[in-house]
Amino acid sequence: MLVRLDTVDDRPQAESLRGRLLCVLWQEVEPAPQGAYYHFQIIDIDVWSNEGEYLGRVAEILPTGANDVYVVRREGRPDLLLPAIRDVVLEVDPESGRMTVCVPEGLG
Repeated sequence: MLVRLDTVDDRPQAESLRGRLLCVLWQEVEPAPQGAYYHFQIIDIDVWSNEGEYLGRVAEILPTGANDVYVVRREGRPDLLLPAIRDVVLEVDPESGRMTVCVPEGLG
């Protein structure tokens, strides 16, 4: 990720910040493009199947290179690993805290 800071004027100053944690208020984050979401919008979101079954909450996001994988924590059951692809993730509504998915056969 490349970040430009108004208060950093040269390369040595920038190098001194390498590896540091950058925090941004969510109200100041640029909106994601249509159909894309920031990780902070996905973590802890409730996950429902397209058949109306509550599946759990997204506890973690695993970047795999090809696509992210959402780790859905389910009470009393093993975690559900869902690929973050259009055929699986049907709808994401961060405002209501809800994601609707179609669980591929064999993953449920």
